[in-house]
Amino acid sequence: MPRSRSQIGIAALAGVIGGILLGGVAAAQPPLDDSRLEPVVARIRGSLREARAARLPSVWLLDRAAEGLAKGVPPARIAQAIEHLLEQMRAADALLLETGVRMRRSSRERALRAVVDARAVGAPPEPLAALLLEAARADRARAPELIRRAATLVAELGEHGFSGDVAVEVTRVALREGGPSRWGLLLEAARGMGRGDPLARVRALRGAARGGSTWRRHRPHRPTDRAQGPHGPPHDDAFGLGRGRGRGRD
Repeated sequence: MPRSRSQIGIAALAGVIGGILLGGVAAAQPPLDDSRLEPVVARIRGSLREARAARLPSVWLLDRAAEGLAKGVPPARIAQAIEHLLEQMRAADALLLETGVRMRRSSRERALRAVVDARAVGAPPEPLAALLLEAARADRARAPELIRRAATLVAELGEHGFSGDVAVEVTRVALREGGPSRWGLLLEAARGMGRGDPLARVRALRGAARGGSTWRRHRPHRPTDRAQGPHGPPHDDAFGLGRGRGRGRD
């Protein structure tokens, strides 16, 4: 019996929906199932096991693999980037352990992401560890939040062209001089500085950390050379983790 127009329409709609669902399943394919990773899948699985054994978020490693595949990165480089990220995570976790602060899983992952970001802009480990401990002691009831915020500020100052050691230094000074509330003003000052003379920018940032001078007083009169680029360490902007700003995953 010939089908009615309504039956044909319903069948066609079902086909479209089925295609969408199948496309979604394909898009959600686990990266380790991709045949392109076959030469290095054992290495990647080893990194995943190590991350889980250390109670580190292995999903970040899978995210890196997925992004590497999406960008057409060679398998060996993907495996190397995953191993490098794992080492960054271990180092960041060690800095968090030094604070002695116990955190829930979600808070720990946010803080871990922030510390990884801070180290990526060149924050030296020992001064950064001292900053995190100082932040934790500023208010024990809010220690996980303050640790994350301190590391996040260091990373953001690095993104605005300041070296990692300067970023840690001024974050500590701001905490001592005005408490955590001074951090917002410090970041606001950094955002308004543009790319002027690097020494003047550092002086101005130190003044802002103390609650004194501002960038406007130190801004050079001549236009800045935009071709000179940011003054600070290059970010670890290889495919993968990216600038998470300490949010992590719950």
